[in-house]
Amino acid sequence: HMTMWPLMFIVGAGYFLFVPKKYPYRRTPLLICGCVCLISCFVNPYGLDGVTFVMRSLAVDLSTANIIELQPASLENSYGKQFFLLLFAMAVFIRYKKPNVPARWLAILMVFIGMALATSRSIPLFYLACFVVMLFAFADGHTLFLDKVNARIQTQKTKRMVKGALGTFLAVGSLAVLAAGIHGISQYPDRAEKSRQETAIWLAENAPIGSKVYTCFNDGGLLEFYGFKAYIDPRAELFYKEMNGQKDIMSEWWAMKSGELDFNDLVAEYDFDYIFVNGISDSSLYYGLYISPEYTLIYDDYCCSIYMSVEKAEQSGYRAIPKTDVLPEALSATA
Repeated sequence: HMTMWPLMFIVGAGYFLFVPKKYPYRRTPLLICGCVCLISCFVNPYGLDGVTFVMRSLAVDLSTANIIELQPASLENSYGKQFFLLLFAMAVFIRYKKPNVPARWLAILMVFIGMALATSRSIPLFYLACFVVMLFAFADGHTLFLDKVNARIQTQKTKRMVKGALGTFLAVGSLAVLAAGIHGISQYPDRAEKSRQETAIWLAENAPIGSKVYTCFNDGGLLEFYGFKAYIDPRAELFYKEMNGQKDIMSEWWAMKSGELDFNDLVAEYDFDYIFVNGISDSSLYYGLYISPEYTLIYDDYCCSIYMSVEKAEQSGYRAIPKTDVLPEALSATA
């Protein structure tokens, strides 16, 4: 909600500022709609803080987050390479073919280019805007390929067939690229993802909802979905002091992962009821808990485990699982 409403204004601004002469329309309904939408933005649990979250988050220094999607677009990762390649291709196409693209969409495209340059997570939004612009660009068949083909084709019917085939190819190809990108977002193999889900479900069925649970950055949202209070989750900006006004949890978490902060100190400070550890995304802690006599293993599934402090496990009455029973499978899962 807090991310999408500014995008609505970006798209709406294009229609408000650039009214086509060929198909004019009145701006007043757009202005009224925009005002109503702006008022509706405040219908959220966080009030003004929620409305201004997107703008304020841009001021947070995410350089220490070590999270690819929060970094500026770069040629060092696959997302950035795809972005710059497509950007270059569009620039060449627009420079030499000068397609009849409405000014509002070019303006919107420039905004999305800026967003993608700021953070890699905005690159998919650029793809969507780019896709619309390219639809306009190819609408009249102004392409290097069609210019050459049309010169050899005699009938209008054949020309329309070629044009339709190219349009279909572009549409299907674009959707295939988007689908491949979405599929590639999943960090875990299918079996590991199933392990995450089953472990979270077990905890939801066997632990009081609202319990405090340690999770790593990637797994916090899953536990929150089931009603638990997670230590951290993928909303990275919220865990910087500049945003929450209380504590720099993101830096604290990275300090623990790097060994600068002892995990036992973290547990003592937050008094976690349960520890949800993922052997793929948090392998060092996974093995650290395995060898530690201070924590009791109460559930294990492939690469995910749930621990409690020995004292809390005894008080809660959970059956302890011998750690030797899970080591061979854990090794294969996290190798």
